[in-house]
Amino acid sequence: MVLSGCRRGGTGGPTSQPTATYTPRSTPLPALTETPVPGSVDSPIRMLLVEPEGVRATALGSAIDALQTAFNEQFGLVVETELLDSSAEIIRQICNTASGIPVMAWLDGLAYAATNALNCGYPLLQLERDSDERIGETIQIIVNADSGINSVRQLADSAFCRISYDDRMTWLLPSLLMQANGVDPTTDLDSVTNFETMDALLEAVDQGDCQAAGLSAAYFANVQPGRRRNIEVLDDTMVVPYGILVASAQVSLGIRESIQTSLPQLDAGTWLETLLTADAINEIEAESLEDWIATLGRTGIDFAALARP
Repeated sequence: MVLSGCRRGGTGGPTSQPTATYTPRSTPLPALTETPVPGSVDSPIRMLLVEPEGVRATALGSAIDALQTAFNEQFGLVVETELLDSSAEIIRQICNTASGIPVMAWLDGLAYAATNALNCGYPLLQLERDSDERIGETIQIIVNADSGINSVRQLADSAFCRISYDDRMTWLLPSLLMQANGVDPTTDLDSVTNFETMDALLEAVDQGDCQAAGLSAAYFANVQPGRRRNIEVLDDTMVVPYGILVASAQVSLGIRESIQTSLPQLDAGTWLETLLTADAINEIEAESLEDWIATLGRTGIDFAALARP
């Protein structure tokens, strides 16, 4: 009776067993992979340039070692220099943003124009030479004094002379100058004659056998006055940059700024002359580079299409 009086209210019966509740446990995340710092041992910067002609392998090796040592000591950067056969391959490497590989390259004026047209790469510095043509090669058109030609536009229907169809100084670059001034060298000229030597070409222009030819101002300046009595130089010229240092998008802003600031102050020694045929590295002269790009823009050539594989 006493026990029954002490029972709690409600129905009687066995006490229910407690149910276990699942407790979620955290799963460790995989370790994050650190992105190698550009310019480190794990992510060296590739320094690309076209292999210079006529330089012994031992001299090239020494110059490459000196360049890489200079970048390491001055900037703390690990650089691996590669000599390639053509500018086209260098352009592809500079513009390959998917590779993740930091690249810097020395490009000539035409190769730089291609990267500019493709909107890839950052121009940092330019090459200079100790000459009257300090930042680039001046291409000009010479004419026979009796030809009546006073401008590049008047070259249409003229007799033009060159060394060969693939000669840079007397045909490839003068062709660009003509196109920039509205003359198509493949259709507008009356004739194009090849000569085996520059002496023969100059004599032909001087004697009137050819009405016009193209060459660099530096070359023409060294021609003896007696061999150019009847030759005049047209006012229209263009300056082709010797070389532009370009960095790919994978090279950080900090590295680019450091190189722009300090590399011109660096004593380059012999590697600059051996690898790049230059005497100094300096800041880019923006107006001159813009003039070069504007000149090529007037040619009507799609440099981006030419650079694509």
